[in-house]
Amino acid sequence: MKRTCFLLIFLQNALRMAADDPDRILSLEIHPRAAFTGERIVLTCLGSEVEVGYYIPYQWYKNNRLIKQTYDSEYRINSAKHSDRGTYRCEFKFYNWKWVSQDVELAVTGGSVVLQIDPLSVYEGDSLQLTCRCKSSHGRNQLEFYKDWTLIHSLKAKDKAAVHTFKVNSLEGSGSYLCAVGRKYSNVVRVDVRELFSKPTVQIEPEGGIFEALPLTLTCDVQSTRSNILLRYTFYKDFETLSANSDNNFLHQEAATIEDSGTYSCEANAQTQGVQKWSEYISITVEELFSKPTLRIDHALEVLEGDPLTLNCFVQTINSNTPLQYTFYKGVEVLNANSDFHEMHVKAVTLENSGMYSCEANPQMSYLRKKSDEVSISIRELFSKPILEEDYEAEIFEGEPLILTCFVQMISSDVHLEYTFYKDYEALNSISNNRQMHVEAVSLKDSGTYHCEANARIQAVTKISNEVFVSVNQIFSKPELRAESETQLLEGQILKLVCQVEIFRHISLVYEFYKDGTALHFVSDGNYYVTRTSWPDDAGVYQCEVTASRSTVKKMSNRVPISVRGTPVSKPVFTMSPTNELIEGGKALFICSVTNGSRPITYIFFKDGKKELHREESNRTEIPYEIINVNKSFEGNYSCVVGNAASELRLNSEFIHITVIVQSRATSITISVLASLLVVALIGLYLFRRRRKKQSESSSASQPQGMVTENGSQPCNEDTASANLEYAVVGTARNSDSTESAAGVVYSEITIKEPSNYVNAKEASGAMRNKAVSASDYSVVYAPVNHVKTGAGLERTDADEPDGSDTNFYENFARK
Repeated sequence: MKRTCFLLIFLQNALRMAADDPDRILSLEIHPRAAFTGERIVLTCLGSEVEVGYYIPYQWYKNNRLIKQTYDSEYRINSAKHSDRGTYRCEFKFYNWKWVSQDVELAVTGGSVVLQIDPLSVYEGDSLQLTCRCKSSHGRNQLEFYKDWTLIHSLKAKDKAAVHTFKVNSLEGSGSYLCAVGRKYSNVVRVDVRELFSKPTVQIEPEGGIFEALPLTLTCDVQSTRSNILLRYTFYKDFETLSANSDNNFLHQEAATIEDSGTYSCEANAQTQGVQKWSEYISITVEELFSKPTLRIDHALEVLEGDPLTLNCFVQTINSNTPLQYTFYKGVEVLNANSDFHEMHVKAVTLENSGMYSCEANPQMSYLRKKSDEVSISIRELFSKPILEEDYEAEIFEGEPLILTCFVQMISSDVHLEYTFYKDYEALNSISNNRQMHVEAVSLKDSGTYHCEANARIQAVTKISNEVFVSVNQIFSKPELRAESETQLLEGQILKLVCQVEIFRHISLVYEFYKDGTALHFVSDGNYYVTRTSWPDDAGVYQCEVTASRSTVKKMSNRVPISVRGTPVSKPVFTMSPTNELIEGGKALFICSVTNGSRPITYIFFKDGKKELHREESNRTEIPYEIINVNKSFEGNYSCVVGNAASELRLNSEFIHITVIVQSRATSITISVLASLLVVALIGLYLFRRRRKKQSESSSASQPQGMVTENGSQPCNEDTASANLEYAVVGTARNSDSTESAAGVVYSEITIKEPSNYVNAKEASGAMRNKAVSASDYSVVYAPVNHVKTGAGLERTDADEPDGSDTNFYENFARK
């Protein structure tokens, strides 16, 4: 019983649905429509307004072949296989009625990329959504979308899926779409865009011949595929817009005219969908009812002021039953409108009546109007047009006077005239009875186009003369200031400016120079300005002014900017003494020098190119820097860097590598050297004693024998026969407490020679002891010894004797 009732209710609803919409179909949804193998797919049949329940089954078709029946609206594929791909639809039947869904294609791929496109049915103006899914994700994937194998979009996606949505505005959106991740491509999906509405066509009413003054209707005919599309229409004539974005698809003209003839087209625009379409062009010709009017003048075209004037508008009608009305114009001004008479009368013309005239004819109760060509009417004046004349014959130069005269031929003696002069259409003077204008001394700015105006105030008549172009010639050209030297000078260079002018008349000129607008008081008939030596204060903007003698003509030149900068410093030379191999505890002197460069110069000493040792700004070309008490940490590369304000560039010297020899090595070297020198010293001592013995036998007894000084050296007396004596040169190094160090005594050179001067041995050795000795002197080699007096001692050097004679002081040893 219940089943029977339910069937009756379903039958009642089904009959109602069939009556309301016999073409009603079901809707099939597949999720996902593009699937990977192994994915779960659900097919859902939608659209039934009755619950079918378990009594009427859904029928599922694949490729038009029934594959299954279900009593619910879903069909599931739990693990998609490649064979599951195809075209699906769902149906259900009740007696003679059948509801059928649309065909939906299911794509199944075994690859790693799949593409799904929505919606299934695409119209022009719809948005098309492309969904590209990856089977696996590896960070940010670079996804690319293609249409007909042409790249249309690319993006980076973090997820496994990416969506690209765009609008399809025309049928050109049809094509084959796919997506790719790297070199892996998806399935290809074909999209066929359906037309939203047809291409418009222009329909004309009436279809036969079209005449003036008759109605004309144009219709933009469009066939729409959807009932809910809102279209707007635009009409064009000869490629110009007549009406734009109208809701009406027609254009109506109450009375056609000849001007309505032309080429027409229309445009249909679905603004919501953004789809526009244009019709083909169609030609329309409108035939006339009456001819174009002709304006006639009953007497001569030239009319004297005060004469009467009659205008006649002549029209040839095709149909005599067409009454016309007439309108007369002067230029665009309406003189009289819609008159039944084709003539217009003027009792007394004035100068203002001169001009271009036309007339217009139109049928009564009609919008049709036709206008004649314009006719020029000239009224003869009471006095002639002024003639402007200048007083010079051929040329006029700066500083000369100018007289302009406004000539007028008077026709009537009762006319009183006033004059105004103009230059480049601007008044130069107020209204005057004087027909001449005077300029005491013209300048170049007086060049221009002149005219004059004569005015008969009583008759209210004004006349303008011809134009005269006055060109004032230069007596000399505008000065051109140029620099014969460079405009960007280095400090100390010569600045020379030359003020050049071209002279057109024989005249004397005076030149004056300016810097930054201030006169330099360098007035001369010469055209140059020179500074022997340029300094930064000479920088600025220069001009020259040229004045013609016995004239008021002055001219200023162009501006010339001059800059003065210092000389960039040269690359530094880096030297040191004594050598780049130093003994531990010793010292060294570095010298950084340059050959040129503007002062002051900044000197910077570096170790290993990074550590700044010393910085000094000086006006000298070389700077010393001393290091003392050297040790192993002093080893490295030493250099200097120089710079000055003339350049931002800092210049680096070459590197000097310093090596430090430790004390133990110095001691071993000293012992070996001492041993060698001791042998030489003994040989020298033996020879010395032998020669001394021979000399003592032949010399006088003026020299005491066996006398020894405090320091163990024999004294030298100027009375001694020194020519026969020889000495051993000894260098002794002492530490800071003046005690001798056996390890620090180095005999660098032993020579046997005759001294040219004598010094008291005690003073000599005392001066040596008084010399300040640093720790580095323990292994310093002295050869030969120069004694320098500091304070109370002596000071002598090789430079003291210009003849190059020996200035060394020597110390001899006492006999043992």
